Amino acid sequence: MGPFNNFTEEQALMAGIQSACIYAQEHDLQVTHIETSHLDVFELIRLQEHVPIPEEQLEAFHLFNTVHANHYVEGETDRRISWIPEHMNEVRRQWETYSSLLDRDMGMIIANPEVELLPNLGMDEVVDGPPPPANHPKRRISSSSFVDDETGMENAFLDIGFLHGKEDSLLSWAFKTPSCEQKPPVFKVSPFKSAAVMFGDRDKGKAKMYEDYAFYDDGHLSKRAIEMLDSGALLHYSDAFGEKVLDLETHVANGFFAQDILHYAVLDTLGMFESMLEDKHRLVANIMSSKKMKLMPVDSVLTLMGLDEDAPQPSNKRTRRASSV
Repeated sequence: MGPFNNFTEEQALMAGIQSACIYAQEHDLQVTHIETSHLDVFELIRLQEHVPIPEEQLEAFHLFNTVHANHYVEGETDRRISWIPEHMNEVRRQWETYSSLLDRDMGMIIANPEVELLPNLGMDEVVDGPPPPANHPKRRISSSSFVDDETGMENAFLDIGFLHGKEDSLLSWAFKTPSCEQKPPVFKVSPFKSAAVMFGDRDKGKAKMYEDYAFYDDGHLSKRAIEMLDSGALLHYSDAFGEKVLDLETHVANGFFAQDILHYAVLDTLGMFESMLEDKHRLVANIMSSKKMKLMPVDSVLTLMGLDEDAPQPSNKRTRRASSV
């Protein structure tokens, strides 16, 4: 019969037993002896009236019982099934395998396209993949590389510790912001990119932390960012923008950092976030040191709550009734 593709072992065995019963009936073989080495299938056939039959085997057992009930001749039909240990049936298994392979070579079986028809892999040829990319040498950046020969001043540069061989450098970048001429950047970033999204790129390396910000221009502060810092317009939001060394990781307000304020300011979209930068709970957060709040005296509070001992206490209804009687 060939291989039973997409069948479980039990389903394949029951299909083989059913085929043997059909063959015996077609050739009028009244005496039939079927052997199997699968103990579970044998026990399931023998005790099918006492044990539940798996759902995937119900149809197979229905056909097996039907072919026996419809073609049984009393006194003539003698059909038996027995269990043979596998080690006693090794010769038969080898002959069955040989017979199946011989039938396949002679084209006497039906092939299943899912299994039998294998894809053409090019006669086991190995196709070489593309070569690995060349390792480009890393350039060491020092402060001297940013000196302008004409002006004699240092351009805005990134003071990154690992570029100078310092293992214990800080994560934040320190910017020096003299007024010098630089190329205007080409902004290819989203104006609504928050610091939380930027922090997800930290494991790519320190040199890529700020490349998506508008104030970043190939390792320098952009000309627009320097003009804004020099003008002092950002001091309205935080005093950090007036420091000699700008720490972009400084928290400004409501989850916005200095890097976010500078980013939106360069894109000229900072006005969209004015309401988000206002602290609406300043008085509540600074309640102990605020002088604007006028608090009620404690004596007045106790009097209004009826907890003042000197205040006259109203008599209850029972007392008034007793006095009237």
